[in-house]
Amino acid sequence: MKGHLSPQDLKPLTASQKEMLRSLWKPAINDLAVASICTNVETDEYEDIEFVVGQVLINDSGRVPRIVLRRLRLTEDQMEEEIAPEAGEDHDALMEARAGDEGDEYDEDFDCLYIEPEEFFNLEDCLPLLSIGQLIDYIRKSKFGQRGYKLMIPPEESKLFEQSLFRLEDSDGEVYENQELCDLLWDIFKTYVLGVL
Repeated sequence: MKGHLSPQDLKPLTASQKEMLRSLWKPAINDLAVASICTNVETDEYEDIEFVVGQVLINDSGRVPRIVLRRLRLTEDQMEEEIAPEAGEDHDALMEARAGDEGDEYDEDFDCLYIEPEEFFNLEDCLPLLSIGQLIDYIRKSKFGQRGYKLMIPPEESKLFEQSLFRLEDSDGEVYENQELCDLLWDIFKTYVLGVL
């Protein structure tokens, strides 16, 4: 079962629809997102980079606050990892031995911060890859959701005459169906939240 939108789901949206989606989204840690980064200015080529939001940074030094999303990494800084001394070893003795090695005397002078190009993304370049729960939440808050709706989920092993599609029925009795729950919710989200016809 598909749990999130994919970058291909977002491609058919117009620029104004993408902007509306971006304005609805309040980025949070562990959100799945996609950044569209220009790889070739001459040919206007863009690359979609999927990432998990690890940190939301707000820079309010200018007129308009700028929001930057930092990619979640399993280890924050691999360069600063130190090997812990084994049991019984004196930590100070280990540090003195390291200080005596050639080449180590200048390490502190040349400490520079290396930032990978795919580490930080401006919010203006990103779109959320909404999960099923996020889609339901946005639909519930919309005008469509305020009237209420019924969501019918078929059993995993469908029998011959049973319904095998996900169904959503609104309060007026109109029925929407799809093989994937995420795609069904995305179609409703596009129609009733973003206004895509």
